[in-house]
Amino acid sequence: MEFKELAVERYSSRNYSDKKIDEGTIQLLKDIIRNSPSALNIQPWKIKIVSDNDLKEKLAPYIFGGKTQVPTCSHLLILCANADWDGHIKINLENMRKAKIPEENINYYLMALDGMFGQINNDQRVVESQKNVYLTAASAIFGAKSLGVDSCVIQGFNAESISQALELTPELVPTLIITLGYAVDSATPKDRLPEGEIFF
Repeated sequence: MEFKELAVERYSSRNYSDKKIDEGTIQLLKDIIRNSPSALNIQPWKIKIVSDNDLKEKLAPYIFGGKTQVPTCSHLLILCANADWDGHIKINLENMRKAKIPEENINYYLMALDGMFGQINNDQRVVESQKNVYLTAASAIFGAKSLGVDSCVIQGFNAESISQALELTPELVPTLIITLGYAVDSATPKDRLPEGEIFF
């Protein structure tokens, strides 16, 4: 399917069949998500994949859509902004050196990191990480559609309760939730602003 078709045909599914997404498809989706773009390749996110019905039931009261989407979906993705960048940057540097990237390129990377993010505090890191989470969410929903899987992005949830239920460490901030499954509802006609209202 061409990407334009994916963009037109994908819609927010709010009720799913009892068919489970197989592990092979989940692995393909993970590969797509891993290749999402991010600022300076920091990849400042951690994603919890939930398929266990008991855990979904535990999380459902804290999520808008918890009565329909969460109980019926095959999988939940809990996309967390990760304010602890150091580990990811360290791995990036290790991989660059393994790939024999010239040291001057590595130094430029470090300079860019310092120039863009060297002076920001932890709260600002969370905000920057959340911006990047939205990029990977787009990869997730369109990647899912390319694999025949339906989805819905949920912004309405109690982040503190989700954090407690999943026992998340403080640097991880739940930012978006995506339900995944095989829809039994139908798409309504897409209502989009005309071109002239968007592009100038």
